[in-house]
Amino acid sequence: ARGLKITWQLPAGTRSEIIDDEVAKLLVQSGCRSLNLAPESGSERTRKHMKKMLTDEKLFRAARAATRNGLNVGIFLVLGYPTDEPVDMKATAKMCRKLARVGVDDVSAGFFFPLPATEIFGELQQQGRVVLDDDFLKLPIYVHNKYMSPDRNYNPNMSAREMTRWKYRIVAGFYFNTLLFHPGKVFRILWNFLRGRETSKMESFLQETKRKFSFRRSERRGRSGRPEVPTV
Repeated sequence: ARGLKITWQLPAGTRSEIIDDEVAKLLVQSGCRSLNLAPESGSERTRKHMKKMLTDEKLFRAARAATRNGLNVGIFLVLGYPTDEPVDMKATAKMCRKLARVGVDDVSAGFFFPLPATEIFGELQQQGRVVLDDDFLKLPIYVHNKYMSPDRNYNPNMSAREMTRWKYRIVAGFYFNTLLFHPGKVFRILWNFLRGRETSKMESFLQETKRKFSFRRSERRGRSGRPEVPTV
């Protein structure tokens, strides 16, 4: 915090244990505008299986400290971990609703894929559910797809369709609670969308959707206005 005229952010998942009021205040003074927390799941049972030593208490303490000091806060979720059951998804949905009430700005929900050299990767490989080939190496591309396909579902307890439903249920619950408890955030998102600004994941998503829609519309116009080529 030396008065430098710069702004920066922590885009990757930040360890919740280190964020308190003192740290959050120093981050803001240094020019930090946003950070992301990565609980990955609202189920402590699932987090223990992931070897994440994160408790709900530490997560909410960090979220409150960050929002209280004016940081834009996002959370990362991983849906479809192999041990997940509906009860774990319910815990994740509940956690997201509570984080929205605290004042967290964004939620990003991606589908699980096994990272090589991790314990869960080894387990799935031994079970014959993972083959390290070119198709597997493409999996990160599909993490944030709109829906999960059956061939990329590593969870034996829920179908790909169920996982997709949970994704939208969790995200919708988060933003609905944001609207209820922090309506100003929703109006800010809409205002920034109209101005073409991107200060949050939701705003980036809306701008990207707008760009795709405009591109497709211009393509359709181009095709409709294209003169017919006479056949010989």
